[in-house]
Amino acid sequence: MPTDETTSAASAPSPEEEEREEYAAEYDTDLEEDDDKVIIVQGNNRTQVTSILPTGMWVLIIGAFASLSLWGLGQFASILAPAFLAFTLVLTIRPIHRWMVRKGVPKWLSAISSILVLVVVLSGLIGITVIAFLPLPEVIASYQASFTQIINNISRFFTDNEFLASQGYDAASINNLLNQLDLNTIMSAARTLIDQISSMGALLAIIAMSIFFIVIDTLTMDSRSNLVEKANPDLHEALSGFEGRVRQYWLVSTIFGAIVAVFDWIALEAMGIPLALAWALVSFITNYIPNIGFILGLVPPALFGLLEGGWQLMLWVIVAYSLINFIIQSLLQPKFTADAVGLSTTVTFLSLMIWGIVIGPLGALLAVPLTLFFKAVLVDSSKSTRWLDAFLTSEHEVKRKQGAGRYDVTYESPDAWGGLQTVVTKAARGLRRPARKKSKLVTMGKKLRRRGKHRE
Repeated sequence: MPTDETTSAASAPSPEEEEREEYAAEYDTDLEEDDDKVIIVQGNNRTQVTSILPTGMWVLIIGAFASLSLWGLGQFASILAPAFLAFTLVLTIRPIHRWMVRKGVPKWLSAISSILVLVVVLSGLIGITVIAFLPLPEVIASYQASFTQIINNISRFFTDNEFLASQGYDAASINNLLNQLDLNTIMSAARTLIDQISSMGALLAIIAMSIFFIVIDTLTMDSRSNLVEKANPDLHEALSGFEGRVRQYWLVSTIFGAIVAVFDWIALEAMGIPLALAWALVSFITNYIPNIGFILGLVPPALFGLLEGGWQLMLWVIVAYSLINFIIQSLLQPKFTADAVGLSTTVTFLSLMIWGIVIGPLGALLAVPLTLFFKAVLVDSSKSTRWLDAFLTSEHEVKRKQGAGRYDVTYESPDAWGGLQTVVTKAARGLRRPARKKSKLVTMGKKLRRRGKHRE
């Protein structure tokens, strides 16, 4: 036979029930939760909150905030883009700084050495590019006769082609368009390009100052890194991963870009293409531009091949560039950059378009580092958002992370958060609960009185 104490213990409410009763007694409200709805009971009025915000609405809200953020970044692109480039370059050379410190070099001397390395490399690259492109206007002027002959051949082709005429193509309109292709206009554009490259001193100054302050500010980061790791381990892990990824991306892209540039230079010199060094430098720089960088680097030498030796030489230039690009950039380089980037081809292309519009020409070079940074902060920093990798990274990368257990977490769909009223109600209830813990004696007194009633 059960005793009085057993009966009272069995009928005693659980701690969760006690908490609900206390909350209802304090606010004259009873809350009942279900998987997909929240029911609020106040007195005799029962209100069922079933308005769940659709996933599409969440996508629109996030898209609106993203558009506003991109617009804000675009307003300060002239400062933020060089600063971010400097930031990623400092991360890239941090191993040199750490190695010098381990060897006993003073930190201030190591910092100065890091700054000098970056400034000398950037200044040297810009200087070599300017020198290589100085003869460009004169070289273009020397092909006046070849340029005129090519224009006349194209005009004659459209004029004498009966098939195109039968399809409705007006030869006169095409001839008017071809007549607007003046070599003097092309030379003016070339001079403008050289002037713009020569006037990159302001951009280089911003980058140099950003490098100086970032290097000085990051001489020691142990305490700050530990603070972030303790407060938010996932964010610390994501930022650390970004540092490694962006370093590997810059180093691998630079090494393979230099290899491609050397082979392009040798091939162009062998075929007699003018300004071979300049076009090799263009292929080196465009190697940092994903997807379309190869095409941008191919067009100028191919056009000069057309002016120098006709369509046959242009075809040889295209074949040589394609073979070098396929072997080095399509077969070898992805094996080294796959772990560093991991973005799908579509996302890489879209990031190139978006950052090019938001930031400008420098956004094309920073498309991958910028995407990696915001992915680390917005996606990788929380286990509940890592499922977005399904839309951002490649199939191979997702499979690799699944094998490593990166996605071993139970995700909560935004639909489960409920509508705005539900979210506000939950937040308000969560904020009010700690106030009941001010007096433990009152809570203990209520429990003792309740147990006394059950015993009676």
